[in-house]
Amino acid sequence: GATIGGSVFGRYGFSDVITALLVLDAEVVIYNGEEVKVPLEKYISQKKDNAVLVKLIVPKSPGLNAYESMRIVATDFPLITVSASFRPENGHGDTGKLCMAVGARPNIATLLKFEDFNTSELFTSYAQDVNNNSLNSINALVENYLLTDLNNLVYGTNLKAGGDYRKLLAKSLAVKVLFQMSEKGAISWK
Repeated sequence: GATIGGSVFGRYGFSDVITALLVLDAEVVIYNGEEVKVPLEKYISQKKDNAVLVKLIVPKSPGLNAYESMRIVATDFPLITVSASFRPENGHGDTGKLCMAVGARPNIATLLKFEDFNTSELFTSYAQDVNNNSLNSINALVENYLLTDLNNLVYGTNLKAGGDYRKLLAKSLAVKVLFQMSEKGAISWK
């Protein structure tokens, strides 16, 4: 019986929910004598206190989203989680903000932001990968544009997995979420 509010309030490092919501510009309303609206990214970095989580707000906005996780067993806590979203400037176009969150490292999810991201190269890479039945082009895109930021995150070791293994998985899942977003975009956006 897990709940979305409980997962967000607990600020758990293994939380699938936090990883997914971070890229959606989610906000929380907390009550500690008065109601205050706080961006989720700021909330999860704050020290735990006695404030009450009143509500979670996920704004509607056009774009593409994807989420992936790696687990030993489907019902187990994840070894690593990655989500991504692309929000076009002014609600349309090929250029906008790409956000990627990496969680269960086993730390709380961290949000990476890439401003002025152009989807034309992503969609071209997707088309090449579909034609070649591979992920080579999107993999190259991740290595060229995102790998440094992914590698700069701290990946810890616990009983589930080692830090180096999690770092490799993060790159692989980044490729998968970009492929999923491209697939959705090819079907519904373009």
